[in-house]
Amino acid sequence: MPKPRRGAALAPEGVEVVPHPLRVRPMGSLLFADDRRSLREEPGALGALALLPDEVLMQILSSGGARELACCACTSRAMRVLALSEDLWKACCLEEEMAPGEWLRYDPGGWRCTYRRRRGLPAAPAASLGATHYYYSDVLYAPWHCGTAAIPPRWSRFENVPRVAASGLSVEEFAARFEAPGQPVILTGLASGWPAAAKWTEAALRDRFGERCGFHVGGHTMSLPAFFDYCASNADEQPLYLFDKRFAETSAGGGGAEPGLAADYAVPAYFSADRDLFAKLPGGCRPDHRWLIAGGTRSGSRCCRSLP
Repeated sequence: MPKPRRGAALAPEGVEVVPHPLRVRPMGSLLFADDRRSLREEPGALGALALLPDEVLMQILSSGGARELACCACTSRAMRVLALSEDLWKACCLEEEMAPGEWLRYDPGGWRCTYRRRRGLPAAPAASLGATHYYYSDVLYAPWHCGTAAIPPRWSRFENVPRVAASGLSVEEFAARFEAPGQPVILTGLASGWPAAAKWTEAALRDRFGERCGFHVGGHTMSLPAFFDYCASNADEQPLYLFDKRFAETSAGGGGAEPGLAADYAVPAYFSADRDLFAKLPGGCRPDHRWLIAGGTRSGSRCCRSLP
């Protein structure tokens, strides 16, 4: 779903809180409700399934497919909240086998809209329940909150990895201070003279590559314009990110008309060919050694995370 800012409020810690489009609130908010009643507790809301916690209900729903989710969403307002969970529809989109040559394209309306568009169905109606009780559930609210909350800049103000200017660091000093002891370091100033520093803007990359070539994003192929659109509009708790080891070959055009992204940067002296131990391996045995990694806010692997 898109990330609306209208009606957003600030929590005590300065985190921007965006209202859930299906009137879901955290469980603790039930203590301040006028009648202290959740939508799932209305008569007939979930029937016999009301005995099961939301965690179990979500596991049951995840075992089905898009058809089952659509049918469940028509049974009651409470079940509609559960069945329209973005995580469930995201799984439907990513786990369904795509046609040969088909690229992933995210719909700004959310993963349910993405699924419908892929199937050639009309645009999904607005996922609104109208005026009704709120659905109080940490299971449903936490992913939305983590996917839309704006992280205060002061949270990432402090760093514990040293930053060293490359202009004043020789290869020998780099090897002694950081390489040999396995000490992490951020080298600054290396990219300032690269063509990429000026050419790798979103607008330029959209125009340069368009729909001509696809990149590896979360196990699927996306064009750069589609990927940028996804980054700007998704509200995923764990967004997809671009992680492509074949970007140099993929981005190069036939006949040398487009040299590709590899021509826009230079390998720093610290990692030059004469210090490349992988080059000593027999031909065809060299492991993957370069990747293009890009992502929006909150995206990243288990080892790193991108902040706004």
